[in-house]
Amino acid sequence: PVSQIKSVKSLNLCVIHVGAPAGGQNPFTYVLCKLALSYGHVVYGAIDGFEGLANGNIFRIDAHHIIKWMSCGGSKLGTNRHLPDKENFTGIASSIDKFNIHALVIVGGFEGFISLFRLESARQLYLPFRIPMLLVPATISNNVPGTEYTLGSDTALNVIQECVDYLKQSASASRKRVFIVEVQGGNCGYLASMSALAGGADNAYTPEVIFDLFSILEDIKRLVKQFSSGKKRGVILRNEKANPYFTTEVLEKIYEGQSENNYLCRTNVLGHIQQGGDPSPLDRINACMMASKCMEYIEALVSCSVQNSGEVVAMDGSRRANYPIPTWGGSDNK
Repeated sequence: PVSQIKSVKSLNLCVIHVGAPAGGQNPFTYVLCKLALSYGHVVYGAIDGFEGLANGNIFRIDAHHIIKWMSCGGSKLGTNRHLPDKENFTGIASSIDKFNIHALVIVGGFEGFISLFRLESARQLYLPFRIPMLLVPATISNNVPGTEYTLGSDTALNVIQECVDYLKQSASASRKRVFIVEVQGGNCGYLASMSALAGGADNAYTPEVIFDLFSILEDIKRLVKQFSSGKKRGVILRNEKANPYFTTEVLEKIYEGQSENNYLCRTNVLGHIQQGGDPSPLDRINACMMASKCMEYIEALVSCSVQNSGEVVAMDGSRRANYPIPTWGGSDNK
């Protein structure tokens, strides 16, 4: 609980957003700043991710900067996929040293996970990196190792669900039409699976479940039988990386080619619309709890003079916990 946080000496914190934008990044930053400022700490924001941090593009965040951030989607600080590496380690270390940063809070997805691992691995060469560093998982893909939930995934599901509902209305009105909807998620099928369940889809194709032409034909056979019995519309969800050969366009041709004239097939690629939208209530609530845990943990580390901590703020059911970045974090495969 916030009430249990004991204030320590004034700290300089730095918040950085990494990877694609996700609903929840702004609410988390809002709550973290409110907590930090209320306890006399100073919070800096790195503009445009690690690229901005390496170039010294940092500003001090005051209360008036974050007034509307709790309800804003996207990333007010700016974010991109530029990760820390040997070419910008010196610039990042210089900025941390210049602004006397005591703790670094990375808000992002798998890119943030890799960034934390790289910074921790470089601590022996760069003294400014020897500060507490925390990753707050925030990505629509929900693919950060070690946590059941990432900020932004629920907001994205709400956006996808709304789009699927609209497509179902169109398919029902047009009669005998099947929509194949492509969603994001990288190599994680969370969005496709959950949105298929929530939207009453007929099927979902994800990277985790291997499928081939024979299994697709079996799926089509069931769909044709249902349409022959009066079914009026169909919806198929496909993760963007479900299979490199059976793309959304290829699936459309197979489904329509084997339809026996029972239905027409159309595709819809939702694209970057999934990264937009105002944060859902669940993402805002979890952002509050993660910010509280993050602030509590940073103060505990500093009060105990722990310098070399690199950890992830994880969600385990309804419980929030921290765990060290594991040695297998060096893989860049999402």
